[in-house]
Amino acid sequence: MKKNVPFIINQSIEYNLYEFMDLHIQTIQRDINNDYYISNEDLEIAIAIGQIYNWADKIEDKLQRFSLKQEVSKEKVKFHKLTILNQLNLLIKPNEKLELRVLEMAMKVERKKIVEAEIARTNLTRKEKNLRLNYLETLLNEIREFPSELTLIATYIPITLSFNKLVHILIKHFEETKFGEGQFKKRTFFDYNYKQFLTLLKAVLNSEMDFIISHFRKIYLIKNHCIEGELKSYINNSISYNGDAFQLVILPNGKIDRFHQI
Repeated sequence: MKKNVPFIINQSIEYNLYEFMDLHIQTIQRDINNDYYISNEDLEIAIAIGQIYNWADKIEDKLQRFSLKQEVSKEKVKFHKLTILNQLNLLIKPNEKLELRVLEMAMKVERKKIVEAEIARTNLTRKEKNLRLNYLETLLNEIREFPSELTLIATYIPITLSFNKLVHILIKHFEETKFGEGQFKKRTFFDYNYKQFLTLLKAVLNSEMDFIISHFRKIYLIKNHCIEGELKSYINNSISYNGDAFQLVILPNGKIDRFHQI
């Protein structure tokens, strides 16, 4: 039987899209006031919201100064803007509706390639893959709404989980997809239900919060030439949580590179 992450409280919070946009901007403003860098995804969403409210020109330059990238993706900003307008039923122009469909299709194609490439790395035979097609549906349902990257800890360097890494973990380290059996057998499978993966990851990160923030504050100071030092990954090969041990590796840019049960 799969284990559950302890002390989960399922609470449904009702909010509309306008409230989401206001909350997102308030969160970004708070992070800027704390001198935190902003993840690429959060930055692109903030600029898209600014364009919807017609004050993007007032904040875009300031936002980009807190970006980990030199330039934002104009295509992704456009995608977020059109998606929000569509959800608000404000997407009126036919060319904008067509542009959104094109962007959505391009994203689906890109994500399909990521999934197929990760499955190919399991070294399953064609017959074994065909036998697991129903598990592929489970996987696709789980990742359908996941963003390009998700900010898990807002700090000096945001700690994020990318879509690519989520796909890797779900394929390689959960029995429910049955793809991980190809290369790694069961030695790194989670004992937890795959639907609780993000809750589990957040709980483990929270147990390491002080150490992670301290590490990435030092990375922040090195990047801004305040101190000298080497940009190192955050590595803990044996985090104890809920009676289990986990390995966690976070790259100097804040991206989670490795997370699995050991």
